[in-house]
Amino acid sequence: MAKLRNAAESRPLRQRALVWIEQHCDAAADACGRLCGAPLASALTVAVIGIALTLPATLAVIVENTRLAARGFDAALDVSVYLKGGLPEAESRRLASRVAGRADVQTTRYVSPDEGLQEFRQWSGLGATLDILGRNPLPGAIIVRPRATASDPAAIDRLVADLRGLSAVDQVQFDGLWVRRYSSVIDAIARVAQILGGLLAGAVLLIVGNTVRLDVAAHRNEIEILKRLGASDGFVRRPFLYGGVTYGLLGGLVSALLVELLVVAGGGPVGRAAAAYGSLYKVAAPSGPLVLLLLSGGPLLGWLGAYATATRQLRKIEPGGGN
Repeated sequence: MAKLRNAAESRPLRQRALVWIEQHCDAAADACGRLCGAPLASALTVAVIGIALTLPATLAVIVENTRLAARGFDAALDVSVYLKGGLPEAESRRLASRVAGRADVQTTRYVSPDEGLQEFRQWSGLGATLDILGRNPLPGAIIVRPRATASDPAAIDRLVADLRGLSAVDQVQFDGLWVRRYSSVIDAIARVAQILGGLLAGAVLLIVGNTVRLDVAAHRNEIEILKRLGASDGFVRRPFLYGGVTYGLLGGLVSALLVELLVVAGGGPVGRAAAAYGSLYKVAAPSGPLVLLLLSGGPLLGWLGAYATATRQLRKIEPGGGN
C-alpha cells in the first residue's frame, strides 16, 4: 500500500486532480443511487427535513412582513412639537429648518397658528365656539417625522427628549406606548424564530444522522471489503457525506416551496383584512437571503449530521471484526 501511495503521490498534479474529481463524482453518483434505490424512505426523510425547516422560516417571513407593515405606520409616528405662544413666525420657521437638518429626522412641516386654526375648524366642527373667543388660541407647531421606524422606539425616544429640551418648545406630544408594544411583539416573534431555528436545526442533524446510521449498517459488508482492500475511512465516508448534503439540499428546497405556498395561501385573507382598514398592504414573498439560507443551510446541516454519524459508525467497523 505504501508503494501504491507513493506512486499516486508521484503523479502529475493535473492527473491527481482528475483522479480526485473522478472519485468525488463516483461518490456523488453512489449517493444518488442509494437515495433512488429507496425512493419512499428518501422522500419521507426529505419531507421531514423540509417541514422541520419550514416552521422557523415561516416565522422569519412573518417578522419580515411585520416590519414591512410598520413602514406604513410612518404617519402614526409623527411627533407634534408645540411652540411657545408669541414666538415670531420667522423664528418658528428657522427652528423647523434646524430640526429638519437633524440626522434622525426624515421630514418636518411647520403649521402656523392660522393654519392650525383652519385644520381645527375643518376636523372638529367647533368653529363657532372658537369665534366666541375673538382670538386664535392655538400656537405654532412643527410636525416632525422621525427617520427611525416602529421597530426602533429607543431612537424615537431620544429624538423626543431632544425636542423637549429646545427653549422655544412649549410641549411635545408623542404616543410612544403603542410603538414599544409593537416593537416588543416583533422582537418576541424574532426570538421565537431564532430559538426554534436552533432546535429544529438540531432535529435535522438527528434525522440525517439516523438515516446515515441505517445506511452504514445496510452496507456493512461492502464497507468491510473496502477496508480490507486498504480504503481509508475518508474514502468510505464520502458517499454518505454526499447523501447527507443531498438530503439537506432537497429538504431546504421543499422548505422554500412550502413557505412560498403558505405566503400565497395567506396573502389573500391578509390582503382582504388590510383592505377593510383602508390599507393596500400585501404579504411579501420570502426574501432572497432567507431562500439562500434555506438552500445553503440545509446542505450544511446534512453534511454535519452525515459526517458526525458516519465517522462514529465507521470507527466501529474493522475488517474481520465481530461488531
